[in-house]
Amino acid sequence: MAKYNIIIADGDKGYIDAISKYLISYGNKDFNITSFSQRAYLSKYLETDKGDILLISPEMIDPNINLDNIQVIIINIEDRIPENLIKYPYIHKYQPGDLIAKNIINIFSQQSKDEIIDTSNNQHSKVIGVFSPIGGIGKTTTSIVLGKQYARSNYKTLFISLEELSSYRELLDCTSTKDFSDMIYYIKQGNNNLLLKIEGLKNIDSYSELDYFSPPLCYEDIQEVSIDEWIYFIDYLRNNSSYERIILDFDSTLSKKNMKILQICDEVILLVNGDNMSKCKIETMYNNLNKMNMNDINNNIKIVYNNNNINKEDEIMEGVSIKGKDINLYLPYDNNLITYENSQGYIHLDNPFSEFIKKLIN
Repeated sequence: MAKYNIIIADGDKGYIDAISKYLISYGNKDFNITSFSQRAYLSKYLETDKGDILLISPEMIDPNINLDNIQVIIINIEDRIPENLIKYPYIHKYQPGDLIAKNIINIFSQQSKDEIIDTSNNQHSKVIGVFSPIGGIGKTTTSIVLGKQYARSNYKTLFISLEELSSYRELLDCTSTKDFSDMIYYIKQGNNNLLLKIEGLKNIDSYSELDYFSPPLCYEDIQEVSIDEWIYFIDYLRNNSSYERIILDFDSTLSKKNMKILQICDEVILLVNGDNMSKCKIETMYNNLNKMNMNDINNNIKIVYNNNNINKEDEIMEGVSIKGKDINLYLPYDNNLITYENSQGYIHLDNPFSEFIKKLIN
């Protein structure tokens, strides 16, 4: 990951120590922090040294200070920004550390002209799509558990939902003020520094360290992303990011968008179950793949049987193959998979369902 040189200038030494320690530990980013609590020392430093970001409180700005060696200047304010500094972006000084970090990264990604590429992952990311033409079969739950298991197994993992009406807000903490609509805006604008923008927009699951975005507030935002834009974004992540696993949660339509994106996945988890209606939909899916000349998708498919409803008496398809492929895994119904705390659902990994998902990883 690129090293970001951040200069913090504030008269409060306690604040400098606290925010410096937080930024150094935030998301394992490679921040190089230099701090000053006196204007004279800051001015002398900037005469010869450079910085990517200067986070500075208004009282630390000297009218004669040389700011030519700074890419992005951010004013760190307690209340209102002084009128003479209104040309600069600003953040509020006293707020949670993760918000300060995200705001700094967001501002830098918008104002810096440098394209940041993460070269720490020499191998391409593995893109895994979770799909089924059967609605309500557990694609989102499986996607999240798969992503969490990969993340907990020390794979740097990003979860992305392609659904217009996503339900994972119920399963992941999505209290961030930023959401995937902001990411969509940057994708459609063709902005550089997409990796930095991801850093400023993503959430991190505290239990597994899975990265994910809060879902867009309006389903139309997802509709407006073209097939080419989706493919560009996924390939950008695959080739330029340090993500080792990218989990894509599809909706259950046989749309051209879904089929095209499934084609660029390195692996497709196809969820099935044993009732007759589900078998019919799977057969229809394969017939349509044949008509669209997309049978190559089948090369990357792993078939997973999910007994997702305890009230359904599915016929377990032991020894049954689908289009020449054996069922790779049978997922059990797990009544304790999701727990709730203050109306927020959580999926933990100490349960039978998650243990079976591990087999896909291993």
